[in-house]
Amino acid sequence: MFSEGGKLARLVAKYRPIAPVLVVTSRPTLARYCAALFGCYPMLLPGPIADVKELPGAVASAMAYGVERGLCVAGKEVSREGGRGGRLRCV
Repeated sequence: MFSEGGKLARLVAKYRPIAPVLVVTSRPTLARYCAALFGCYPMLLPGPIADVKELPGAVASAMAYGVERGLCVAGKEVSREGGRGGRLRCV
């Protein structure tokens, strides 16, 4: 999920999700906070997403980060939350 405030990450962690939750943010304080939440794994962006055109690149880097860290496996579906949600496939 993409987050700059952390409210959705706190809400999801409250219900102890079975699947890991990747929280993508540009705020270092939020990334540190999310590291302490149940099932949440933070990914820190170099800066905030300023334009909609930057979003596909951020999603691709988040997917690569998730595969690299073992949070998603190739061929499995993942859900993107924050902004316009949707289903993607891990590659």
